[in-house]
Amino acid sequence: MDVYAANVVGSDAYWSKKGRELEALVQQKEFGTAFFTMSFADNHWDDLHRLMPGPKLEPQHRYRNILKNPHLADWYFSERLVIFFKHFFRATLDLEWFWYRFEWQSRTAIHVHGIVKLKNDPGIVDLVAKTYAGKLLEEEMMDSHFVSSLDQEQIEEIRYKITEGKAAEERVIAYADTLQTALNTRDNPIDPMNAVAPDPHPCSIDPTDILENQEAMDQDYEVLANCVQRHVSRPNGYCRNKDTKLCRFHFPKVNQKETKITFSTICKDNVRADIVNARNDPFMNIHN
Repeated sequence: MDVYAANVVGSDAYWSKKGRELEALVQQKEFGTAFFTMSFADNHWDDLHRLMPGPKLEPQHRYRNILKNPHLADWYFSERLVIFFKHFFRATLDLEWFWYRFEWQSRTAIHVHGIVKLKNDPGIVDLVAKTYAGKLLEEEMMDSHFVSSLDQEQIEEIRYKITEGKAAEERVIAYADTLQTALNTRDNPIDPMNAVAPDPHPCSIDPTDILENQEAMDQDYEVLANCVQRHVSRPNGYCRNKDTKLCRFHFPKVNQKETKITFSTICKDNVRADIVNARNDPFMNIHN
């Protein structure tokens, strides 16, 4: 029965099977380059609401149409996702492999989480491992007793690995900064008015109307980032931990001028590495 249940979408056996498939993919193709989430501006896309059978002039009409026709909304989202993969991940970023799964929020809104491996990935996992090894050796070299136990050849070899680790760190940081950012382009990033959505809502603007105007494109990105990429930790919001009442996404975050790689020990033989992006806004999500 357990084997048969693996064919039932959503069952524990199904997700166990898919988990094993993902692990096998990673073992054969190496780790992915980036994790991504894509959400749905379902109440703002005119192309979607032209497909809806009911009235669509007022916001409440659009909201009701989404609730009554979730099959149209989900189909449209999946179609846009396929096109996005074709033109952005494949054509622009040179995709090697990908994996994703759909999820639905409590209000039935569809979204997707996934992993992509890019062909221009410089080998982030190996480079981060070299970075960590270099930092450990650099700490050991500060111990005079340790240094006195080495001969000149060993010292030179350690110095080489330390230099190699620093070069690896710089390469990872430079690559990460080309893919993602946590910076706010506004002069006053922490102004509470930044999150206020203008009229018309930026998600409802047709990008083909501004493609030829670079200044308009920059302005569109700035408004979008502040409208939909800034996290809001409401007192009783979904992000609050039930026990501690703290934001489970760890907002607000600490600002820093430069992107860094940090390491934390999980257990004796397990170390976690994090690429922490430069940020000037404690509530800005990491985004592309």
